[in-house]
Amino acid sequence: MVQKCKLSNKQRSRFTTVSLRSSLCKVGVIMALFDQSADGYDSWCKTKSGSFVDDLEKNLMKEVAQPKMGEKALDLGCGTGIYSYWLNKQGLAVTGIDISSGMLNVAKSKHGAENIEFLQGYIEHLPFKDETFDLIISNIVLEFTENPKEVVKEAMRVLKRGGRLVIGFISKDSSWGKMYEEKGKKDANSVFASANFFGVEDINGLHQLQPYKMKFGLFFSMNEFADKNNAMEIEEERRQLKVNSNAGYIVARWDK
Repeated sequence: MVQKCKLSNKQRSRFTTVSLRSSLCKVGVIMALFDQSADGYDSWCKTKSGSFVDDLEKNLMKEVAQPKMGEKALDLGCGTGIYSYWLNKQGLAVTGIDISSGMLNVAKSKHGAENIEFLQGYIEHLPFKDETFDLIISNIVLEFTENPKEVVKEAMRVLKRGGRLVIGFISKDSSWGKMYEEKGKKDANSVFASANFFGVEDINGLHQLQPYKMKFGLFFSMNEFADKNNAMEIEEERRQLKVNSNAGYIVARWDK
């Protein structure tokens, strides 16, 4: 039988301080890794396979998020601004927030940066009033956060009534999730070394509200990519089979 122990106020305070320091230490390590990779972060999207994956993910994100011209949008963990610019080109007023100064410097250096507000800050503690945004998106970001539930909670706080929170995930059970997990194990300096990937059950457990909808994509593995036409044939064929556990990418949407 396990005995329950009661912590004094002093012990509880010390425990909280140690936990906070541990959390901040991990955040600092992850931030440093992203700072180091900032300059080359966009380069993969310019390769044949990378541009195909980027387009596929954006198409799924658009289908689920349904961005509308004139809406006020927040890009959580905006990185180099890939999705911030994508939303802005569709006529949305966009704010991007990220903890990595290196990533933000790259984002701010791009053409059209004057149309987007980029902020440095913790996405677990957003510097915005309640019900500020019509649409909040975050693509492959929660994998690198210390407390993903807190991120979702904060996002729902600053989301307007009737707004949409849309998050893209790498599926942990897919060939993509396993590939990135293996990269993290082999290279301690990889951004994937501290990543935690998600399955459908994990996503359902992020908030008391269940996602309004989920969409699945990336049904081909990286080593199957020969060219865009070949990859699309595989993608469409396997998507029709609806074996969602094989999908490498999941987009989930919560409505408020």
